[in-house]
Amino acid sequence: NTSNIWCDMLTNHFTRLMMYISKIIDVRNDGDDWFSKDAKIFKALCDTKRLTILDYLKSGEKCACVLIENMNIGQSALSYHMKILCDSGIVHARQEGKWTHYSLSKSGSEYASKRLLELTTPNTENQSNCCK
Repeated sequence: NTSNIWCDMLTNHFTRLMMYISKIIDVRNDGDDWFSKDAKIFKALCDTKRLTILDYLKSGEKCACVLIENMNIGQSALSYHMKILCDSGIVHARQEGKWTHYSLSKSGSEYASKRLLELTTPNTENQSNCCK
């Protein structure tokens, strides 16, 4: 029945959430807990402009001037999006003269992929038999 399915789903999500909360006690070096870091990653991925930037960066490092030209956006708009991408750890920035060059961060991308998989993979060991 539908209410049993919803109850099982909620119980499963609650159990997984509690497991992750227990891991939050291990605070990361930058002072962010696991979910705060996750929120930065997923914020970086939830905008079409930022997804477009990531697509450009797949082919290698790009100067801000190239991104501005290819995306037809202003410097301030690019700066806004790049700050979010860099804060997420998915993109790395390096300064060369007056321009900033951006590239995908292998470790940041791997971490983002790992966390997405961890957050969306059901944990069948801790499923409850609630409402059955």
